[in-house]
Amino acid sequence: MNKLNILKINEKSPYPIKQLSVDRYQFMTDNNVLYHLVFDEDEPIGNVPTYQFSLVNVSGSSPENDGRIKMVVVSILENFFEVNDYVILYICDTSDGRQSVRARLFTRWFQDYDKENRFYILANSLLDEDIINEFGLIFKRSNPEANSIISDYNFMINSFKNSK
Repeated sequence: MNKLNILKINEKSPYPIKQLSVDRYQFMTDNNVLYHLVFDEDEPIGNVPTYQFSLVNVSGSSPENDGRIKMVVVSILENFFEVNDYVILYICDTSDGRQSVRARLFTRWFQDYDKENRFYILANSLLDEDIINEFGLIFKRSNPEANSIISDYNFMINSFKNSK
């Protein structure tokens, strides 16, 4: 993953973001809730490097309804896609049964940001062991491997469904 520009990110972020490593960042909300933003390298999709993106509440406090968190997430993903022509995979946390709410919120955040329709957002739900798993991909429409990414993603989804 190419290094993100933390100065540029912080120009747009309503909360100061601190870089912990090349793939890990953190910020604190006004209510002292500490979040980590993490990019973990995953298996390539469509022969394109893929990173799993996570927004983690490390404080253990109840999630808050703070519209500024959206702008933090958007600012870091925007910079990710400025310096990388890769794929973002997101998987919504299932620990409290609120994964569907998280999926809708995340999709809405990114769609609100992407008014120019520059990105594919491929969201999906799969039932596995009585748990609904919400996940998806985000990548630039201009990615030269876009068709391969979509094909590979659909193949993986269908393979999983057919194995159940």
